[in-house]
Amino acid sequence: MTDRDLNTNKAVEIAPGIYWIGWAEKDGAFRSNPYLIKDGDEVVLIDPGSIPHFPIVLSKVMQVTPLENIKHIILHHQDPDLCSNTPKFEEMVYGLGGSLEIVTHSRAWFLIPFYGTRSEYYRVDENGWKLTLRSGRTLRFIFTPYLHFPGAIMTY
Repeated sequence: MTDRDLNTNKAVEIAPGIYWIGWAEKDGAFRSNPYLIKDGDEVVLIDPGSIPHFPIVLSKVMQVTPLENIKHIILHHQDPDLCSNTPKFEEMVYGLGGSLEIVTHSRAWFLIPFYGTRSEYYRVDENGWKLTLRSGRTLRFIFTPYLHFPGAIMTY
């Protein structure tokens, strides 16, 4: 399969249970890459994106899972192109009776609430740089303070 064969208007499964749910604008200033991990009925949303792209990301999430299954939103850093959608997803998940936590570094935790988030925070640097899902699957976090922001992380 080549890039030309991909339908980027839909969620793209890049590995079993792992989806790219972003957008591909040829002339866009930013190209953020939101992802979704579906681990049974526990869903992890990674860097959900910006306000202008919320309808695109929401549509692709809904192709893969019910919104109330989102239990974690991982934010690799605090910039709006990666995480300004977070309160919109919270509103929808909470409106359906679900709940979630925001997973990030303590440095980003100081800034992300300014978007209007309301969920509990899971600070990776205070939790052994990992998050274990109910299935036993463990997501590990790599600290990358010199790549973009002093609290930047990556998920492995």
